[in-house]
Amino acid sequence: MMKIVGGHYLKVTLKPILDGICDSSKSCEIDPIKLKEGDNVENNKENLRYYVDKLFNTIVKSSMSCPTVMCDIFYSLRQMATQRFPNDPHVQYSAVSSFVFLRFFAVAVVSPHTFHLRPHHPDAQTIRTLTLISKTIQTLGSWGSLSKSKSSFKETFMCEFFKMFQEEGYIIAVKKFLDEISSTETKESSGTSEPVHLKEGEMYKRAQGRTRIGKKNFKKRWFCLTSRELTYHKQPGSCVYALLWGFSWFSVKVSLPLIVTLVNPFSNITVVYGFSH
Repeated sequence: MMKIVGGHYLKVTLKPILDGICDSSKSCEIDPIKLKEGDNVENNKENLRYYVDKLFNTIVKSSMSCPTVMCDIFYSLRQMATQRFPNDPHVQYSAVSSFVFLRFFAVAVVSPHTFHLRPHHPDAQTIRTLTLISKTIQTLGSWGSLSKSKSSFKETFMCEFFKMFQEEGYIIAVKKFLDEISSTETKESSGTSEPVHLKEGEMYKRAQGRTRIGKKNFKKRWFCLTSRELTYHKQPGSCVYALLWGFSWFSVKVSLPLIVTLVNPFSNITVVYGFSH
């Protein structure tokens, strides 16, 4: 669910930084066994810390971009954790952090192509860099690891690296972020919230009114599907050509792999679109 509802949130939060990391050739290897000839482990630590800090600071400042649907879920999760464990104030935070950091941000960082944040599978060195960043971000976001001044790393080199982040400032930043995304006070209710960005991509649109089948009948267009409407554009970022679902289309069916069926009962027209991966 978070992958679909939070897709746009990930894109605006992580993609610019992940693009820079994937396009860079900086080494971030800090495992002594895996160091290449000529590598300087101290320089690599600085590279890795720079990327971790950049991603972490962006994430903890992104609460206003978090979809309202996710905030509502985090709020309910936090309330249930508080009721179930009233004597442990840490549980309400770890319950939320385990979802938003462990199952959302950390996974997107280590595998950006599966979240449509990168067009292709990264090379081996980049995968290793993203893995180290993801491990650190995941542990930084873990309320238990920060509040109890211990980490869950099994590797000695990761334990040593994580000591750089065991400062009060990181604990405060994580707590503030978790408070903001699990509060109902900072956002309006889901019924009036911003539309959820579900999918976008290229599809071929068949021209209406043509009876003969041919190349001219089909045009490649960029479609964007949200929880409120389906629109298409000539290309990404260009003006909207048409609003297909919103006011004139009244019956909508979405199935996976993503096929959108639109039915207009007044004109007895059915249009079917299919997104490619």
